[in-house]
Amino acid sequence: MRLGILGSDKLVTTTNALMYEVFAGVVPDEVVIFTEDPPKTTFDKLSEALLLLGVKPKIRYVVLGEDFSKWGEAFSQVDIVDVTPGRKITALIAASTTKGKVRYAYLKEEVRGYRVLGYVPLQQIRLIELPAFKQVAMSAKHTVSVGEATLDREGLTAMYNLYTLLGEVSFSFGSLPIPVTLEELLQNKVTLTQEDQQYFNTCIKRAGYIQYEEEKEIAQTQDTLTFDTNVYIELGERVLRKARKTHPLRSVYDELDRVSLGYNKRPTPNEAKFLLGMADYTLIHGAPPPSYTKSSGDVGIIEEAMELKKHLEALTLVTLDQALAQRAKARGIRTIHLHTLRKAQGDVGELLRTLAQYTDIQIYIGSEQVASVKREDTNTLRVAALEPQHNYARLVQILQKFIRQ
Repeated sequence: MRLGILGSDKLVTTTNALMYEVFAGVVPDEVVIFTEDPPKTTFDKLSEALLLLGVKPKIRYVVLGEDFSKWGEAFSQVDIVDVTPGRKITALIAASTTKGKVRYAYLKEEVRGYRVLGYVPLQQIRLIELPAFKQVAMSAKHTVSVGEATLDREGLTAMYNLYTLLGEVSFSFGSLPIPVTLEELLQNKVTLTQEDQQYFNTCIKRAGYIQYEEEKEIAQTQDTLTFDTNVYIELGERVLRKARKTHPLRSVYDELDRVSLGYNKRPTPNEAKFLLGMADYTLIHGAPPPSYTKSSGDVGIIEEAMELKKHLEALTLVTLDQALAQRAKARGIRTIHLHTLRKAQGDVGELLRTLAQYTDIQIYIGSEQVASVKREDTNTLRVAALEPQHNYARLVQILQKFIRQ
């Protein structure tokens, strides 16, 4: 059968539309991508992803230009046309002229769909078929070969969500004797060693499952914000990105550098947190500023903030430390003290990324282990599928590489 997909200048929308159809059970002999202009890249590169799913269609594109009378004739030559990525006019032409089936993948928060397949759980996407307006179910599609893949935070989220199509997902790591679900971990229904629990508490804060009410002040203020060491190691990029203007402290950099450079092959929990903090410091600020003080710790932070106040009209120090907040206020430094905890919707990919900095992770579907996860660096993890049918990590890696080119 022939599957038609409307082309788009966003590779991700065309790619995801094709994958939605495959996960809806379509096994095309040929995929035809309809475009107005010649594409800047060849979609043949998607063949690797389709082969991993056991699908071997011929992929070709048809350039139809702006003579829309040609579009209806072209659509009549395919059995299904997915109009998710296309313009409104081409979608209307498809709906009114196609003899076969017309489908559209509906996602209420459309902007979330501009990520790799699986970043939005497929359970949240409604594949609607016209003209009957019936919903076409998407379900797990097995892969056909084992292998390894390197994934970043977004890719890890996508992999996890795709695994949920296969059944209940659970993890084991560190001191856990048996696999547990994410919900059980977040609800404190399992017992961890003190060391594991302390590190896991950092992971869920960095991933956003636990947040602070005062984070709203960070996003709202017009002040230039500077942060103490604990904000980098306990909260990281998630919170740092909320600030409109920031100025780094050299004393914080020096503390992060001192601890993060002291580890060997496998960092301790404390070293892992400092490594993450240093990575986020560098990501947000680049090179550290010159030093304004010879002191370290809280004294160094306050002295440096006092010096910065001479050059910046409005400066606010963000800290998790009540004592530091009080000492800074006593010196006339405005502060945001993060202390009021609340539960929130987090990012499972960030949870996995941060957790694996300290310990290897095993992923299970039901009682069967399907993958092992190891730290590659502070940004990426190495995922090994244990069985051919469970290699979603490799699928996500292939798709990410294609849509990011």
